[in-house]
Amino acid sequence: MKLAKVVVIVVLLSVIGLYGVLFQPVESALPRDEKETIAIADRQQQQQQQQPVAIINQKQQTTSSPPQQADGSYTAESKHPSSCKYTSGEWVGNLTWVPSVTEGCEYKNYTQEMAFKCLAGKQLILIGNSNMRAMYSALEGVLKNKIITPRLEAKQTCENNQKNHSCGMTVSLPGYKDVRLWYWGYVKGVYNHRIPGFFKYEKSPHVVMINSGLNVIQKVKEKDWRKSVISEAPQLRSYIKDSFDADQTSWYWMTTTRICEDQPHFKKYLYKPKYWLHRSLSSMNSEVEGHNKLVLQQFSDSGLPVIDAAQLASPPSLCPYYDDPLHHKSVDKVLATIFLNNYCNS
Repeated sequence: MKLAKVVVIVVLLSVIGLYGVLFQPVESALPRDEKETIAIADRQQQQQQQQPVAIINQKQQTTSSPPQQADGSYTAESKHPSSCKYTSGEWVGNLTWVPSVTEGCEYKNYTQEMAFKCLAGKQLILIGNSNMRAMYSALEGVLKNKIITPRLEAKQTCENNQKNHSCGMTVSLPGYKDVRLWYWGYVKGVYNHRIPGFFKYEKSPHVVMINSGLNVIQKVKEKDWRKSVISEAPQLRSYIKDSFDADQTSWYWMTTTRICEDQPHFKKYLYKPKYWLHRSLSSMNSEVEGHNKLVLQQFSDSGLPVIDAAQLASPPSLCPYYDDPLHHKSVDKVLATIFLNNYCNS
């Protein structure tokens, strides 16, 4: 009788072991449903410290990588010139960004309290498309010390305001002055007559970040959007110079990321050329790159700082890990951290 029980137990354990081998979860196999994709992204973000195995960049860390400090920062020296960009580097682990820190720069992983020490009592205004709304959600996540609001939820919250698809909040932390954070939906180009209206009652913000790109060129021929950029960029430069105190307000331009080419698991996001003037996906991404380059050329001698989201999100190997063909919360969080390093460390 005892021998029979032992045999049954051994058989059960064997079956369980076989099941575990056949059906163990593979996180690199992305789900088709967006909600499941977002859930996986959240788990990946939470597991960054526990699983340092390279996913995006399989290269081994070399001696050229910056040393990581006890507080999680990467540094070359203690000083911080305004030329530090932080968008060159490599993705390792579960979407962990390791910047190539140049001499004289320091990259800090900002906590809630670190962000408040820098932004307390200040107002930040973000103007642009969904990339900028993602930046808004990422900064909210840092300031509130919480997981970034899912893209669709943030979109619905902002678009409840039918006037200009805007949203805003005041964030508090005991011991610090409040931080005011605003997002104004705007996809009309580099500049037009609507922008001054945004500042009718907000005349002295501390930070203004702006972008445009994909939404603008989606249904416009290349020759037309190039003409618009060349015409509008000087107008934005003049408006910034004439209407804002450089010692009070810091302006930033953020480039636009491309559409992910590798998206077979996004069944509801299939690329349909008819919505893009019948341009192929590769042609559309070529125009996104061209738009970014042209805008940066127009601002090259203006001293306008740039958050280069396009460069950060350039590796095609990132695409399978995106929440959708344009957005990923880990990338958004890194962009928010890069902004905080550029603004707060200088």
